[in-house]
Amino acid sequence: KELPSHIPNNVDEGLLKNDLINLAQYLSEETINLQVDETKSLEESVIAEVAFQVPEVSNTVMSYVVEQLDGVVIEQNALFSFLDEITLMESMKNIDEELSFIATALYQLILHTEMEPIERQTDDVIPEYSDAGLDVKIDLKKQIDLKFYNLKDFTFTINSELSRDQLTMTLSTAKDPIIYEVKQGHIIQVPARTI
Repeated sequence: KELPSHIPNNVDEGLLKNDLINLAQYLSEETINLQVDETKSLEESVIAEVAFQVPEVSNTVMSYVVEQLDGVVIEQNALFSFLDEITLMESMKNIDEELSFIATALYQLILHTEMEPIERQTDDVIPEYSDAGLDVKIDLKKQIDLKFYNLKDFTFTINSELSRDQLTMTLSTAKDPIIYEVKQGHIIQVPARTI
């Protein structure tokens, strides 16, 4: 039989259907009364949000990549790669700055969760849109990427929006994960070396 149409989009219908069929095999001929608890919901709620003023970069590239990230699901117990998640047109050249900006926002978003950063590079110079230690460098030619691992048994959804000169990204989930606050402390200014 078909499943109801009101199943949330973060539920894998195929797996749910298989689980229900497997459970039905263990039922006896007895009549069972089931009750649906309408107060329980699998609706996702926002657990983290970041907003950045967009620097002087290509709005076309920014819009294209931000649109691709909107609604992307970070799978449970899985590796996420920023570069693998986006598809670029062949005509898009020299866009590392735009990608680095978006990856920086995404990195600062996942820092609020228990996701584990696996691969992250920083630039030699701290970009004006980020604080020290919170930036990400993306380099297409060298395949320098942002990768992290979702350690949880549930998914997260990235929502991204570019409005005027502001990039807003949120992370939502149907579960109640541990949420962290990012604080910087013990900042040391290192003087430039003289040759």
